[in-house]
Amino acid sequence: LYMSGGPSHLETLDHKPKLAELDGKPMPDSFTKGQPIAQLQGQKLNCLGPRFRFAKHGKSGQEISDIMPYTAKLADDIAIIRSMHTDQINHDPAHTVMNTGTSISGR
Repeated sequence: LYMSGGPSHLETLDHKPKLAELDGKPMPDSFTKGQPIAQLQGQKLNCLGPRFRFAKHGKSGQEISDIMPYTAKLADDIAIIRSMHTDQINHDPAHTVMNTGTSISGR
């Protein structure tokens, strides 16, 4: 499931228990250190945990959010890829990495 501007992976198929623990707490410096957060420079940043509950589904035990009840019924019939990673913290550069493998525009 990927939709530009669609629901966050953190609210659908990518459960992050640590993020839930940090809900409302100051964002650890290690998350943003060295990152270009232009619009947020000097502002107090707090973590926002998931707004929906996750549960395990199917024989595979896939953790899927309650906002996707139909998808949850298909847990054993779908592949969920959770191995993608980027060091880009901003949305558009992260898209570029996802689609090209590099954060350099024009590829």
